[in-house]
Amino acid sequence: MIYPIKNFEHTPIGYTYGQKTTYSEHHLGTDFGVPMWTEVLAPTDGKIVQVVTGQQGGLTIHFRDKWDKLWRFMHLVKSTGQAPVKEGTVIAWSGNTGTTTTGPHLHVDISRGELQIYDWTTFYDPILYIKERISMDLKPYSIYYSKLDKEYYYIKGDKTVLFIPHDRIALAVALQVGTTVEESLKNKVVGNF
Repeated sequence: MIYPIKNFEHTPIGYTYGQKTTYSEHHLGTDFGVPMWTEVLAPTDGKIVQVVTGQQGGLTIHFRDKWDKLWRFMHLVKSTGQAPVKEGTVIAWSGNTGTTTTGPHLHVDISRGELQIYDWTTFYDPILYIKERISMDLKPYSIYYSKLDKEYYYIKGDKTVLFIPHDRIALAVALQVGTTVEESLKNKVVGNF
């Protein structure tokens, strides 16, 4: 995973995840103060699943990442359109579109499952999500635990990601470390990796 904009860690931040705004009790993402026409990059391999223009968010793209999380990039001036994309590909350019903007910036929010804008509990803090995924340093044929998701993931040889249901984690770990399920449970191999 990479940051969706260059100089991400040094970019000024407006409203943050969870903050009360003039138009919402709970801001669903984080606003990054970037100039007009800043390139927006695909943070992972994934797919632009929808491009919409809404009153509040202006030009918005919905991007599904390799972890099966849905990202929204809002207030854009231009999008490359719907398509599968590789990590690092330019997918849009930031702008100042929509009615809930006071100047050029990029709104980023990330949610699990289908978009439910009236249920803020389905959203992640984008900064925490991105930093956690970047720190994982994914290696093929490895199992990772996400503290944010409280879920396990298996990284395949081609670095694609598979979700591991909780009732299957002992089996997955046993196969990973070359033991039986019973030995994995007895030796407490399952845990934060």
